[in-house]
Amino acid sequence: MNLLKYINGVLFIDDNREDVEQLYKYFEKFNVPCMYINPIDYNGEVSNSIGFARFVFLDLEYLPGNLNLTGVVSLLRDLAEKGMKNVVLIMWTLHDDYIEELKELLDKKMKKDKPILIFNANKNKFIGLSQDEYNTKLNELFHGSIEANPLIFKLLEWEKSANVATYKTFNDIIEISYNETDKNFDLPLTLSNMASQNIPNDKFSSALNVTNDMLIDKIKYETEKIEDLQLDVIEKKELLRKINFNLMFFNSSLEKTFPGNIYKMDKTSLRIENIINNISIAKEKWYPIIVDMTPACSFAHSDNLILLNGVIFENITEEERKVLIRKDGINNFRKDEFLKDSYIKENQGLCCIILDCFGINIISKNDMTNEPVMCLKESYRTNLQQKFGNYLGRIGDNIYHN
Repeated sequence: MNLLKYINGVLFIDDNREDVEQLYKYFEKFNVPCMYINPIDYNGEVSNSIGFARFVFLDLEYLPGNLNLTGVVSLLRDLAEKGMKNVVLIMWTLHDDYIEELKELLDKKMKKDKPILIFNANKNKFIGLSQDEYNTKLNELFHGSIEANPLIFKLLEWEKSANVATYKTFNDIIEISYNETDKNFDLPLTLSNMASQNIPNDKFSSALNVTNDMLIDKIKYETEKIEDLQLDVIEKKELLRKINFNLMFFNSSLEKTFPGNIYKMDKTSLRIENIINNISIAKEKWYPIIVDMTPACSFAHSDNLILLNGVIFENITEEERKVLIRKDGINNFRKDEFLKDSYIKENQGLCCIILDCFGINIISKNDMTNEPVMCLKESYRTNLQQKFGNYLGRIGDNIYHN
């Protein structure tokens, strides 16, 4: 079945388990994880793995004659809040005349968490089919959409491939944990040797860092099998800046001290303040920060933090951004001693982060009392460290140019 390469898991929502039992067994036959929710008994408790069920078969009528579209949307919203959002919704119903009304409710109530695709699968046409007939019927249901929405299905295929890569990476680690001589299983020895390649070398988290590296390579290998597709390259600044934010920062589960942490400060450095005073940007649009630029090895073995002074501008206009980081002008951050990037946060406001390569602070970890507001992602932090190091270690020019 061609559809299987896109399906990582299936959820059935129906008040009658018998109506979905055969279809449930059909997907299980192909090793597709399946879950079932009786909407009448639903109490908000779901497994963490429910987020993997990207395909949802949804019945609209619970109890004979009881059609409650608002209740259906509330259930989908609750599942979305628990991580199961952007699903492929298959309307498993006898009431296809209500589908348009449901779509309007989903647009209104779920916004960006709403289903990415919606299909009309008349329940009567599926009940009682043989396994081969299920195969034919499902391929007919999805065939037109796969042709009309190739990129969505390519991304679904990538998700499936990434999960396959995770499974295979786990197997690789278990496999190398068997001693070649006597075939004894020694996972602690494997993980400790993996951790030895990282700092600190006595932590399970260090072994996980090596596991992540193995996983990335495995994901690349698995996703290379996905048939390529030509894209029309159209650059849009606003979208590029949204992508920037996702590549640059994360802002959840922040530790008090962690490489790449961004701390909001009460006051900025005099050097940065002098520049800002010559720029007509409202005070409420910016706040001073310090950014932890400590290399990972130094962070693990030293009690000190290497910090850079900086400033974040939020909700600025395009003209204000140009004033801040354009290549011409005098009283701005145009010089090479400043590291600067633009991005758009979740609130859609245009932002700039600017770091001062001259504004270096070294303090003890114990003296850091501020709470982090964001953290640089590792790849972006490495990029900034490299630029900072290149600037700091630059070779001067001792030739006088007239």
